[in-house]
Amino acid sequence: MLLAIDAGNTNVVFALVDGREIKTRWRIATDPRRTGDEYAVWLHQLLELEGLSKRDVHAVIIGTVVPRALHNLEVLSNKYFGVEPLIAGQGSAAWPIKFDVDEPHNVGADRALNAIAGVVTNLVGGSADLNPSTKTVMKDRGDFEPPAAAPAADAPKTQGTSGGPRDYSGRNLHFGVREHAMGAALTGMAVHGGVVPYGATFLTFSDYVRPSIRLAALSQAHVIYVFTHDSLALGEDGPTHQPIEHLAALRAIPHTIVIRPSDATETIEAWRAALRARGPVALILTRQKLPVLDRGTLAPASGLAKGAYVLAESGHATPDVILIATGSEVSLALEAKKTLDGDGIATRVVSMPSWELFAAQPPAYRDSVLPPNVRARVSVEAGATFGWERHVGAEGASIGVDRFGASAPGATVMREYGFTPSHVVETARRVLAGVRAGSGGSRG
Repeated sequence: MLLAIDAGNTNVVFALVDGREIKTRWRIATDPRRTGDEYAVWLHQLLELEGLSKRDVHAVIIGTVVPRALHNLEVLSNKYFGVEPLIAGQGSAAWPIKFDVDEPHNVGADRALNAIAGVVTNLVGGSADLNPSTKTVMKDRGDFEPPAAAPAADAPKTQGTSGGPRDYSGRNLHFGVREHAMGAALTGMAVHGGVVPYGATFLTFSDYVRPSIRLAALSQAHVIYVFTHDSLALGEDGPTHQPIEHLAALRAIPHTIVIRPSDATETIEAWRAALRARGPVALILTRQKLPVLDRGTLAPASGLAKGAYVLAESGHATPDVILIATGSEVSLALEAKKTLDGDGIATRVVSMPSWELFAAQPPAYRDSVLPPNVRARVSVEAGATFGWERHVGAEGASIGVDRFGASAPGATVMREYGFTPSHVVETARRVLAGVRAGSGGSRG
């Protein structure tokens, strides 16, 4: 997104422009054959022409947002994503993205990405050979490649192409089976500035990208990683493709925000948070279909911006037990809540898509979501349980995966590994009984 001057005053505002003139000048000025003096002359001319401060120009170039423009970003975001469907699967005239009742995250993310692409005109990116699976094509935005490589008009469509021009004006990058090279290129693009780059692959292949993610974090480079096929639920591809320790590994990288949304509406909010960030962000998305949560009865998905929020309340001032879940397991926690509430156990469900965003909130907010006096807590996440003790405490339990997966249909694997409402209910009862008796839990 580029910044422009409002004709009526000198405040920086968002403009739906392609910014070609600024981009062209930037490329000319930063040509390695040019001298520092020539760059200084260019910058001076730009400042005089646009009326911007040097700090604001720098913010434009590196793809960040100056503080006084944040209000305009909120207005722009609300224009496109501000009205949530009141009933699962339905939308209003102001909601441009209508979801099916059940659909995978990567499909919801695809719709979000393409809605954003028309507004954030310096968003560029692609996938490491997996666009048809990760759903990260910006449709009709062109493919970045040498014009000479463009096929004849009557040639068969190439897998993963986006439509639109096939030359250097294209915004879709085809990295090939090169996750590490993709990550390195994204960091370089972000550090150079002028664009907000994103790259996609399966979560298990984030191992290949990790050195570049770490460098992006060190540089505070604004890179967005889209990691899909995020759990055992991907099924028959088996243990080689089923991520286990990967969420914990990404969360261990300092200055990196990891977001695992629970449904399509949280996925929209995840993209919004990623665009606002000032460093690297990893979006963790499913392959399998998930219900679109009914935000008419549950808390709005905008709570994602705070990292964790009370999705469903117990109906009591203080709950007996708190179920904390991320991603595809949030709907599982909601099912377990129905049984526990029916048994007279007041149950709160907390959606916690981002540890990092939650940790950045004031203590009072964190305590309102996870009251210190409620020690009966159960986390539910289809990944390693490492690190969850900070949220469930010494007396809580974590339902997760601390061994490799198996090759079978996704639903079968999830059931065999304990991701069922009945197992969540059983674990919650055991933890609550332990807290009341003065002992604790641990692993679910």
